[in-house]
Amino acid sequence: AIAYTGITPKRLRSDNAGEFESAEFVAFCNAHDIPIFREWSNPGEQFQNGIVEHLVHEVSRKMRVFMLQSGLQVEFWPYALTHAVNVLIHIPHSSLENKSPIIVSGRQPFHHLLHPFGCRATVLRRNVQAAHTTAHGEFGVYLGVGIRQGHKGLLVFHPHDSSLTVSYHVK
Repeated sequence: AIAYTGITPKRLRSDNAGEFESAEFVAFCNAHDIPIFREWSNPGEQFQNGIVEHLVHEVSRKMRVFMLQSGLQVEFWPYALTHAVNVLIHIPHSSLENKSPIIVSGRQPFHHLLHPFGCRATVLRRNVQAAHTTAHGEFGVYLGVGIRQGHKGLLVFHPHDSSLTVSYHVK
């Protein structure tokens, strides 16, 4: 948070999960002159942790909706989670002067690559030596945005061989 915003946190709210009780974390705070004023919430009461837990709830809720709508198996939840984050960072927020988090962070938006999670996708096959009447695409399922060789593209799962493809040439 300090490197990203230049602001030193004044307090830390935690749900007693233990991540912020380690000696390593205390040493980090001390090394960076971060005062540790801890507020503990009651177990199972995430709403008491304010903004962060609200965001975790939003991401989790979207992930569950994506999984239900797509009908994909539970093994695909990490892709649904990543897709939920990618969707949320493109939505303008009032606390950011109605700008999206990706714009505020200075990164380039990639909303043109966002499609409904789990939708049908056809990946163009390159260098196909076939007649004009044969298919030049391969069926797949859209799982979100992927990165290959430093370039963003659409991440597509191919059910016939359980492979993943990242390509910009998807319909």
